[in-house]
Amino acid sequence: MKDTTTRVNILALCCLFFALGAVLVPLAGIQNDEALFANPIYQNLFEFRVRAFHHSIPLMVISYIGTLKTGLYWILFHIVRPSVWSLRLPMVLLGSVTIFLFYLLADKVSSKHVAFAGAALLATDQTFLLTNTFDWGPVAIEHFLLVTACLLAVSFSASGRNAHLVGAFFALGLGLWNKAIFLWALTGLLVASATVLWPEIRKLLTLRAATLATVGFLVGTSPFLIYNLKRPNATLSQNARLEVPDWNAKFIQVQSALDGRSLFGYLMNEDDAPKPKMLNSGLGKIAAAIHQKIGERRGGIMAYVAAACLLLLPLWWRSRVAWFSLIFSAATWLMMAITRDAGGSAHHTVLLWPFPHLFVATVVSALPWRPIRGLILSAVVASNLLVFNESLYKFERNGAALVFTDAIQALSDRVGVLRPPMVYVTDWGIWNTLAMLHEAKLSMTGVDDLFPEQADPNRERDAMRARVFANREAIYIGHVDGQEVFPGIRGRVERAAMDAGRSKRVIEVISDTNGRPVFEIFQLVPNSPGLP
Repeated sequence: MKDTTTRVNILALCCLFFALGAVLVPLAGIQNDEALFANPIYQNLFEFRVRAFHHSIPLMVISYIGTLKTGLYWILFHIVRPSVWSLRLPMVLLGSVTIFLFYLLADKVSSKHVAFAGAALLATDQTFLLTNTFDWGPVAIEHFLLVTACLLAVSFSASGRNAHLVGAFFALGLGLWNKAIFLWALTGLLVASATVLWPEIRKLLTLRAATLATVGFLVGTSPFLIYNLKRPNATLSQNARLEVPDWNAKFIQVQSALDGRSLFGYLMNEDDAPKPKMLNSGLGKIAAAIHQKIGERRGGIMAYVAAACLLLLPLWWRSRVAWFSLIFSAATWLMMAITRDAGGSAHHTVLLWPFPHLFVATVVSALPWRPIRGLILSAVVASNLLVFNESLYKFERNGAALVFTDAIQALSDRVGVLRPPMVYVTDWGIWNTLAMLHEAKLSMTGVDDLFPEQADPNRERDAMRARVFANREAIYIGHVDGQEVFPGIRGRVERAAMDAGRSKRVIEVISDTNGRPVFEIFQLVPNSPGLP
């Protein structure tokens, strides 16, 4: 009976996570990087491919992102058309599955109490929820593969089944192919395992086991290896730059990701944004009522509880689960901290998850007073849900922020009506999304690189710009004044057109659901005789 209750409770947590993600799905437009994986499908754009069975098979989208997600959605998009729902809901579902697998993992290495506590912390974690629902990182598949690999490895240590060992290392290889920064997590696993689990590893480390693990890993990561063999060390040479980091700034990012505040202002607009909406939806009204009753809750208490757990050293000093979680988190964070342009954003920091939650669950569950344990875990979960409510309130009232603007859907619909022979995109944040939503039925190219900040003689670029201007039937898409992602690009386009004897004719301005102008569709037409 007790096991049945536990299973019902964990399934309820997974359903809660799925429901919270589903609520958020339609509240933001598709971000440019969120649609990046679809470039090989709809734009025939990719970094690397191989020929097999008379077909070209893309292996790498860009130098550090593979086509694992591309392949999964290639199948899915043959069944349903691309949309915010078909794009995001599978990743929310995958996040729910990750929570369930995390529960099974924690149950195997600790206890059902620790497992349920960790799953509850993860299922209500704002950063985990947002980065899985809006998977621009991308991180959802990374989390799934990390937890799956750990669960299979633990299962192998208990059962000795070779299939579990091969599966664990195959999942780790897939993770590295999916995104090269999975190397951070691999480093964390290696250091934590060697430090905490060496006696068990030494017993299991036979020649047969090492061979099977190596084969599984090499098969999983083989597309990534093929790419870096064909283009020697391309991933590291193009992306890996070490630095002496700003330790304080990168540590603050961990804290803000733990308490859930790191994505306010990036995903959803703040309260100072113009034209707030009237809250007419039922969920919006509930979120507003809670906001007015409780006040603004931009961050939970998870970071403070984690810090307190660190101080309770006597409770976890002998816990290998706690040590493994802590060492994994420290080693993985150190890798991202010393990497230039990394570790300073939520979609990097969240790759530590779910081990900070396993550490907190382990320490809190070791407290000798059951009512205190329940009170602490309930307080963290409640604070997490209040942070979610604040996000929902800001989404409903203030709308999505610029790079996630819901105006992108209206823009896509309008371009579908216009059916232009060619679309030139002049700013970042538009191209990938339109290509995916129109399923390769739109002739489109990006031209922002033809209008550099620093004017310098470049015959090839000038010739390409002249060919673009000569296409009289084409339309251009960019952001309205003040909304550019590349600052000043709008003015540079207009000045170049003026120098070429062309005038800008705005066809339509596209606004978001708050009524704020975001995009403009325009043409560059030859000046009439007599006009300056």
